[in-house]
Amino acid sequence: MAGAIEHVAPGALPATRDLLAAATPPLPFAVLEALLVDLSALPAPLTLVLDDYHTVGDEEIHRTVAYLLRHMPPSCRLVLLSRAEPPLPLAGLRAGRQMIEVRAADLCFTEAETEALLTNVLGATPDAALVTALQQYTEGWAIALRLAAPSRAAMSAWEPAAATRQIFEYLAGEVLARQPASVQQILPILAVPERFCAGLAAALLGSSDDLVVAEDQIEHLVRENLLLVPLDGQRRWYRFHRLFRDMLLRQLCGAAEQERAGDLHLRAAAWLTAEGLVQEAVGQLLAGGDADAAAALVERQLLPELRAGTGSVASDRWLHLLPAELIARRPALLLLAAHAAMLSLNLDGLHTSLAHAERLMAAPEGIQPAAPWATFRADLAALRGIMHFWQGAPAEAARQLRSALEQGPSQALAAQALQFLGLSHAWQGPAADGAPLPEDDPALELGDLRDDRAVYRYAWMCGRNQIAGDLDAQMRDAQQLARAVAARGLGDTWEGHVALARGLVAYERSNLNGAAAHFELLARRKYRVSPPGYMSSLVGLALISAASGAYAEAAANAEAARSFAAEAGGAFLHHQALGCAVRGALAGGDIGAALQAAEGMGGIFTPGAGCLL
Repeated sequence: MAGAIEHVAPGALPATRDLLAAATPPLPFAVLEALLVDLSALPAPLTLVLDDYHTVGDEEIHRTVAYLLRHMPPSCRLVLLSRAEPPLPLAGLRAGRQMIEVRAADLCFTEAETEALLTNVLGATPDAALVTALQQYTEGWAIALRLAAPSRAAMSAWEPAAATRQIFEYLAGEVLARQPASVQQILPILAVPERFCAGLAAALLGSSDDLVVAEDQIEHLVRENLLLVPLDGQRRWYRFHRLFRDMLLRQLCGAAEQERAGDLHLRAAAWLTAEGLVQEAVGQLLAGGDADAAAALVERQLLPELRAGTGSVASDRWLHLLPAELIARRPALLLLAAHAAMLSLNLDGLHTSLAHAERLMAAPEGIQPAAPWATFRADLAALRGIMHFWQGAPAEAARQLRSALEQGPSQALAAQALQFLGLSHAWQGPAADGAPLPEDDPALELGDLRDDRAVYRYAWMCGRNQIAGDLDAQMRDAQQLARAVAARGLGDTWEGHVALARGLVAYERSNLNGAAAHFELLARRKYRVSPPGYMSSLVGLALISAASGAYAEAAANAEAARSFAAEAGGAFLHHQALGCAVRGALAGGDIGAALQAAEGMGGIFTPGAGCLL
């Protein structure tokens, strides 16, 4: 250290030089004090850089540097460059704001910096798609960017496979090989889940009774800067850099490791399930080869939503976790898929799921699976009736729905069957002329539904009045529905029905501020209300913005509608979103954008369109 300082400032350390030149070797503390005296006397500021500090393993050196840090004169700065967090008293320096830290996350390249690096390496401006691909592939890690950068000749045909081999070689030689054997053994285990915390690490490492051990192990990995990314402010959850995780997982891909890897996935699934992290648990069960357990877990997650009538488009996400062939052989999953498709008005998906389920249940005796629950066949009939309603066949819908109600479906589907039976009657005309309400028919086995008759009565009456264009009656029944929902404490799904009914009346009466307030309430509850209701709120807000001249805001809502339709699936929501884009573009005078959106619509019949914007 003294030699480096005197190299740039000859004669700057007289006291230190005299001690080091003495015949008897001085005590280290005496040399350190002399160095501090000399540094205090320097005529100009000095920056002292200690590179590769992670290679220092001598505790005496760490104590010396710690003392130097505490007593460094104001004119001097000490810069430590290290791959791992140094064992120094950094907390006090942080508290006293005497330290600036530049961590790995701060060194990650932005997309602009990635473009600049590639331009410098290639000698030409790279294509934007290449910059984005490399940025996502490396997560801005500078070394990986440099290793993955293609040659100028290969710019247009860059593939990650060739780059991966070089990066893995670097990680194996420069990161993994520098760790002790004990750390090398636990890293692939912790890479099994996409993220981990101390509890999950303990379960994977077989030390579930000792969280302290797992916490210490994670803390060691953090100090060693082993490409860990903290995922929350409390630093409870971490993940590895994706490239590092991929390299670690390759160590579990050999034939000898397959059984061990499967066991680790199942251990992770058990812990995640116990913690309520079901989506991640499903992924681990599938990776561990237990597809039936994954399916059963999804069924347990969604069946209560089906029975309570609280399902939303989020239900479809659970089903997307499972392979299609697994869903196709389990009647319960097929009905749940049909229910999710019904919620998002995905009529193709609804028809396909119902057909598969009915085919399974019609198989010869001995092959035919048992009904997953008592009301299963009635639930199928209810969903088929709702499908016929949306397909524009109210008479067939009424027949199927009445049959379902006579069989006795689950409570939530019975409620929906009642509403759509009423709407089917209204669509055909008789109900508007005073025919009895469906739930008053003594032939129907309604069971516990009679406790909620006011809710179902007013819900279907709101729809009937909307079809008939009777705004006064619709507002009156919406108020009654709101009181019934509040009295029963039914929550977001039903409150969404109330908000939509009120918003549509306000919109038709040109009370745009009032309509916007109701639609915004729906929009804030994206995954807690029905998909058609949420979509209608976006369409309504877009049209209100367009009517107010706020065309940019209208376009933003139209884009949100398009994005949601793509997420939820189904032609109905898709065309509703495109229709919103057409109307918004026309309102803003953008004929080209309107034509472009209209081209995506084709011809579509939207039965019951009066129920939605």
